[in-house]
Amino acid sequence: MSADLRVSDWWRSERLRADRIPLLGVLLCLIVPLVPAAAVLPGPLRGQGSPARLLALAMLVVVLWRFARRRVGPLRSPNPGAVLMVCFLVLQLLTYFMGEFSLGGAEVEANKDRIAIATVAYAFIALYIIMTVTHARQKRYLVGALLLGLTWAMCVGVLQGFIGADIRNLFVPPGFVNSVPETEIIARGSAVRVVGTSSHAIEFVVLSAATIPLSLHMARFALTPRRRRWAAFSLAVACLALPLAVSRTGLVAVVAAFAVYAVGQSVRFLLNAVVVGGIVAVTYRLVYPGPVASLISSVLDAGRDDSITTRTDDYAWVGTMFAEHPWVGMGLGGNPYPEYQILDNQWLQAVIQGGVVGVVALALFVIAGFVGLATALRRSSGPGSRDEAYALGASFAAVTVSMVTFDLLAFQQVSAILFVLYGLLWTRSAHVASDRPSRLHRGKLVHGR
Repeated sequence: MSADLRVSDWWRSERLRADRIPLLGVLLCLIVPLVPAAAVLPGPLRGQGSPARLLALAMLVVVLWRFARRRVGPLRSPNPGAVLMVCFLVLQLLTYFMGEFSLGGAEVEANKDRIAIATVAYAFIALYIIMTVTHARQKRYLVGALLLGLTWAMCVGVLQGFIGADIRNLFVPPGFVNSVPETEIIARGSAVRVVGTSSHAIEFVVLSAATIPLSLHMARFALTPRRRRWAAFSLAVACLALPLAVSRTGLVAVVAAFAVYAVGQSVRFLLNAVVVGGIVAVTYRLVYPGPVASLISSVLDAGRDDSITTRTDDYAWVGTMFAEHPWVGMGLGGNPYPEYQILDNQWLQAVIQGGVVGVVALALFVIAGFVGLATALRRSSGPGSRDEAYALGASFAAVTVSMVTFDLLAFQQVSAILFVLYGLLWTRSAHVASDRPSRLHRGKLVHGR
């Protein structure tokens, strides 16, 4: 066999295709939680100059390039997740273009453009993952990178909770600037509300809830003992960080995540999880009572909490605006603060910005994610891949359920990770025959544990 033929066979081999790292996706999964959300390049780009947004735009270029240079041949059936994502994007852009017929002030029009660019960038994050991830090993690269980045954000949050100060500016990369002035961490009750590298405590707590099922899956099914130990550490840090945000949204998100993940587990596993969770909660309450006491107080006193009453007071205004613009709303991004009210509800934002079309687009996206979970379960070929699908679906549920408590798509970190999870749920990742632990990480394969 000639050398040229051997090189050709090696280049087309299954092992190499499986080991081709989706580099932009891995970098995004790492950078989104690692770098503070407010870190941007200096200059006129403002929020569009963040590393995550720039990577997302690079993904857009890659997807369009690969689509344009696709060879002529037999038509392949399109990925349903990609089709649904394109439909979501088309509906969102329809509301944006229709909003251009009702011009507002300079800040309103600038916000429309910013939100439209962000929506396109987020959609192409999912499309890039769906298009480039074709093997189970590539999928694990992305999940591992995402878990690594989220663990860093959780560690930053825990550190903030112990020292009681905002230290996000310490992690701004060289050459970048902080687009938000240095602030103090606010308090709720007797505890401070940590933010990690996020823009807000609610965003941080949603990421904490999304980290738990991913780390739990990796702690059970990672291919090597070292990776399982690292995942167990990530799980512990996420559980430690979640109460530190003192947010009711975190409780709702973690319950939603557990409800989805529990569907695929045995009764014995669920009983063990409840017992261990109870022990952890009691220990946390005894050792570090401040955040837990504040969180319990915020739940019991929710009826008198200003953050609840201001949300419910918005309903009348939303109804009035919907009556004025029922079909396409004010246009995507057409109600920026402080010109308009803060709604703290992504569904109400969809009503105001997109009317019926905006609500349909958001509902289509959420439903498509869970259809992707069902599809992934149907394609799973073993306990590990099945548990991975449930873990991704649980994280997706933790993020999407929080849409009712804050305007999620206005926050960069949680929005980018939401679309990463969507893409991972819809990847058609084939299993690799040569998929064994590397020589540097020898260990037993774990199946069904």
